[in-house]
Amino acid sequence: MSFLEAPKRILVIDDEEGVVEYIRIILRTRGYESIPAYDGEQGLALLQSEQPDLVICDLRMPKMSGLELARRRKELPRDLASIPLLIISSMGHEQQKPDGFWCEGLGCDDFMAKPFDALSLLGRVEALLRREKYRSNETPEPSKSAAEPGRQGGRRPTRSTRREFTVQADPEPVEVVRASLAVGHQDPSLLDGGQVLRGVRLPSARSRVLDTSPTFATPENAEVAVLREEPAPAPDGNPVAFDERYLLARRDHSWKIVGIRQKALTDGED
Repeated sequence: MSFLEAPKRILVIDDEEGVVEYIRIILRTRGYESIPAYDGEQGLALLQSEQPDLVICDLRMPKMSGLELARRRKELPRDLASIPLLIISSMGHEQQKPDGFWCEGLGCDDFMAKPFDALSLLGRVEALLRREKYRSNETPEPSKSAAEPGRQGGRRPTRSTRREFTVQADPEPVEVVRASLAVGHQDPSLLDGGQVLRGVRLPSARSRVLDTSPTFATPENAEVAVLREEPAPAPDGNPVAFDERYLLARRDHSWKIVGIRQKALTDGED
């Protein structure tokens, strides 16, 4: 995201507050602003009043389902109806249908099955936002009333520049580390086995990441340095700072955290 651009605003709708907060934490790692809603009616109202750049919506909710919200969205003015809609639901795992099946049936732009991992969600979000950016900048289709070639006074119609863009998420090592920190290393898809966290003090909900920066990277291995701060263990103590080194390796064409070296810089005492 360019520093000259305003952060993208994403409306998150789910009747489970924990799911909303989990998604908001993930989005925050990429600098996105999020707007929470806890049922379909509230979500539809915020869609119209806030006009976000993207909507993430659960399917099964009280008051108004994600399916009904998708239907009503199409009845809104064009600038609102064209806002990308990503629907998430556990039905994706229950019924084992391809994402395209759900998109066509629900009338949404993309679909993800619950549960999902942080990187997959970010990949879908970035793909939808990027596709919308290209869509808004694309050249309009030639007018159907344009004269055909060979007719007197006619001219050869220009070729449309409309294209379909497929964006594949391939996060850099530092992004994998940030995503894992955001969820307290609770996402196993980011780790190369459970032994990675042995002897490591996990981030708490109040942990503050002060800095993340890559120290080296090759096509197969990388290291990311992290400076992290935990709140004081006692009311009159000092915060505990950690200097951490995350070792990553490519596994099946994606980066995985394979080791963490952690050193406490302060002990939290006065």
